[in-house]
Amino acid sequence: DDNFATIVAAIDEGRGIYENIQKFIRFLFSTNVALVLLVGLGVLGAAVLGLRDETGALLVPLTAAQLLWINVLA
Repeated sequence: DDNFATIVAAIDEGRGIYENIQKFIRFLFSTNVALVLLVGLGVLGAAVLGLRDETGALLVPLTAAQLLWINVLA
């Protein structure tokens, strides 16, 4: 199709897709930073308070499966 209006519409559609990708990456980055801070502060708090399980390992606020589930729901 050599119609100029088609090219303009395609460029406009591409810009919309690009903006949506930027929004999604911003959302993903913010949720992952929040999860990293949550786990990091939880481990730091467990180390300061001396919270350990039977084997002597530090307790973590969320398991890997719980973190994955949070990412699925978000």
